[in-house]
Amino acid sequence: MKYLVSLYFDDKTNKQILKYMTAVAEATGNDYMLEHKVPPHITISSFEVAGSNSDAVRQLVQKFNEVFQNVSGGVIQWVGTGTFMTSTLYLSPVLNQYLQELMEDAYAVVSADGDIKLSKYYRPFQWMPHTTIGKKLDAMQLVKAFEAVQPDFKVITGNVIKIGLAKASPYEDIVTWNCEE
Repeated sequence: MKYLVSLYFDDKTNKQILKYMTAVAEATGNDYMLEHKVPPHITISSFEVAGSNSDAVRQLVQKFNEVFQNVSGGVIQWVGTGTFMTSTLYLSPVLNQYLQELMEDAYAVVSADGDIKLSKYYRPFQWMPHTTIGKKLDAMQLVKAFEAVQPDFKVITGNVIKIGLAKASPYEDIVTWNCEE
């Protein structure tokens, strides 16, 4: 079973990011992000737990509680767009100390358990923070999505207000931690 640890943002930031998700959907006809109700987020960890091992997940939740229960909110600034070829368009945040430390904290929890398979893309110095605004795009849709977003793109500055652990496919929240101001 695949799990994600993600950062979530304040309402103003969500509205700005959803504007870009909507522009991608309208320009391409691909509304994957909107249809699947994928909220604006930055994933800081992705990993798999064998089968549906609920004991392992409970232990992870306890460890994440120790790390995230008193975490402070932070400021994120998205400064551009990018693509994961050939199917994803994303907003690119500046990798600041806050983001890096949260990713490393999540990595420390997950990597301490030998039974967990951590995605190779969510390890220190292999992680590329991003906020997906278009997913499962074909090559032509990717071009149209980029053309729809790029001319009106403006730098977004937003606040992380919570961190969540969720099961992927189908998406299901397991626990969230509110960030202190």
